[in-house]
Amino acid sequence: MRKRCYWERVRFDGSLQNNTYVVMDGGKLVISTTSLDMARMAYQKALDGKHVGQQLEEAAAGGSTPEL
Repeated sequence: MRKRCYWERVRFDGSLQNNTYVVMDGGKLVISTTSLDMARMAYQKALDGKHVGQQLEEAAAGGSTPEL
């Protein structure tokens, strides 16, 4: 059984770049970032049902900038 919401670290072989963290919710990408703190915040918000995409939509509808 697949997890509904999860985050993981992605690292490509032979890559000298920073780690990339992705947060997935129901098979959809919530955020991809190099910041572990940002990934953890996005994951917690996704667990609460209030992920970044929803915040952006609400802010755009209200004409403001979201607090991430």
